[in-house]
Amino acid sequence: MKIVKIMFAAIILMCAISSARAETVTLDAKAVYCNLMESSPGRIKNAQLYACCGSPEDIRKDLSGSIVRGEKRPPAIFSENDAVTLVVFRGLFWNGGRSVRIEKVERAGNTFYVHAAYINTARGLFVIQARTYPAALVDIGRLLKGKYEAKLMVTRVTRDWKGGYVDIVQEKEKDKERASISFEIK
Repeated sequence: MKIVKIMFAAIILMCAISSARAETVTLDAKAVYCNLMESSPGRIKNAQLYACCGSPEDIRKDLSGSIVRGEKRPPAIFSENDAVTLVVFRGLFWNGGRSVRIEKVERAGNTFYVHAAYINTARGLFVIQARTYPAALVDIGRLLKGKYEAKLMVTRVTRDWKGGYVDIVQEKEKDKERASISFEIK
C-alpha cells in the first residue's frame, strides 16, 4: 500500500511539472512593414524592440514622429482592453536597400519570440540615398493580466543579383537574440 501511495504521489508530481512547462505555440500574427525616412537624425541607431498600444495602422502614423525622434517612449504598462503591437526597428541606415521581414512569432507562456530576417542591400541594385529606418509592426492583440516579455531573434541574410531578379544566397547568424523587452498588462 505504501508503494502505491508513493507511485501515486510521483505521478501527480510529474503531471504538475509537465503542465508548468510552457508550450511553444506559433501565432498567426500579421506584420505591417514600413521604411521610415527622416531628414534629421533620429535616436534609434541599432535594433530595437518596443511594445505599443494600438493597431499597427494607428502606430505607423506616429512612428516617424515621436517614437523615432525619442520624444516619447511607449509605456510598458497596458490595460486588458488595449491591443498590443510589437514594433521591430532594424536601426538607422544612411541609404536604403535594407529591410526587415517577420518570419514567425512564437509564444511560450508569457514570452513572445519574434523571429525576423534582416535583409541586406543586394549587390548591383540602386538604392535611395536617404536615412532610413526599416521597421515591422506585429499585432499580437489583447492579452490577459500579467507580466510579459518579448525577444527579437534575428537571422541576417544577404541578397545577390541573379539574371534579372534578386535571390537570397547567404544566411548568417541564425536566430541570434538582438533585443528584449518586458511589459505588463494590468
